[in-house]
Amino acid sequence: MIVAFDNTFFTLVINADAQAQVNPETNQPVQHYQQRIDALIDRLSANGDQVIIPSPAYAEALCTSENLERVLKEIEAYTAIEIRPFDAKSAIEFAKMTREAIANGDKRSGSNTDWQRVKFDR
Repeated sequence: MIVAFDNTFFTLVINADAQAQVNPETNQPVQHYQQRIDALIDRLSANGDQVIIPSPAYAEALCTSENLERVLKEIEAYTAIEIRPFDAKSAIEFAKMTREAIANGDKRSGSNTDWQRVKFDR
């Protein structure tokens, strides 16, 4: 399986001091998020799955890191994580996803975040 992490999630992966999102059902920060992230990556690695980080999300997440060299070494240690460029193929896939969402009457695909974040995450 191929999984992609967006900037928000990837920032939590590389920055232990990052603040977790608030759970909309409880209005409290997500509990034990670092352990949950580690378990997810371990499970994906054990299954031979691949985690893709789009280069724009990678760049933005790296901006939040205090120790860039440590983070770069840490990312290299994850066999499942691969940084991928956002190229023409990615742009076409983005357009298809957005067109499908608009055709279904919800360009945000059920997300309650602002349109800029939805576009960037896609």
